[in-house]
Amino acid sequence: MNRNAFTLIELLIVVAIIGILAAIAVPNFMNARMRATIARIQGDQQAVATAVEMYMTDNSAFPSPELASDDQGNLTTWPYYVPDKLVKPIAYLSDAKLYDPLGRPLDGLPRLVSRYRFKVFGTQTRDNLPGKNSAGAREAKKVLGEYMIVSHGPNRWLDLPKNFGDGANATDWFWLPYDASNGLLSPGDITRGQSGPVRGFPGYSIQWNAAQPRNPYD
Repeated sequence: MNRNAFTLIELLIVVAIIGILAAIAVPNFMNARMRATIARIQGDQQAVATAVEMYMTDNSAFPSPELASDDQGNLTTWPYYVPDKLVKPIAYLSDAKLYDPLGRPLDGLPRLVSRYRFKVFGTQTRDNLPGKNSAGAREAKKVLGEYMIVSHGPNRWLDLPKNFGDGANATDWFWLPYDASNGLLSPGDITRGQSGPVRGFPGYSIQWNAAQPRNPYD
């Protein structure tokens, strides 16, 4: 008698093999996609840094960060973003490179808040925030240079120090830096200073609240 069908055992074996292959392939695919996203962010930050330096050459000053507000005109809590002046009227940077692919745009807030965070330590962005002469700005410049560019890390939160404040203290700017060597999905924010990528802050002891990362829009 000819055999024209698979037995139940054979089908179960095939299903099991497919399940094992999927369990191996799917995480690898997700990891590869995250690595590509991180590489894109690092490339974007390099492009932003180059644009900032070109702007400085042309204008003898660094561009001030963009301030975000909601539809009622109220400024968001921490309103430092890569500014429009890098894309118009002179295109130092393409518009696409303003936005953080790991950002978390929320209802009720403009798309601006999904941009890369950007801070120039030598500018006073708002009257009620510490300016260029604050202790925090002076100390941050020693480590980061004239400015910092920040993206959310893979956890899509800003991993800020426990005692994070308004920028008056140096540690307000030394956010937990992301480093893939700690694990691809480890906490931390992808940060670049004027001199290059930031992977740590030697000499500073900071207590991080990584277990309860801060919503960047609270």
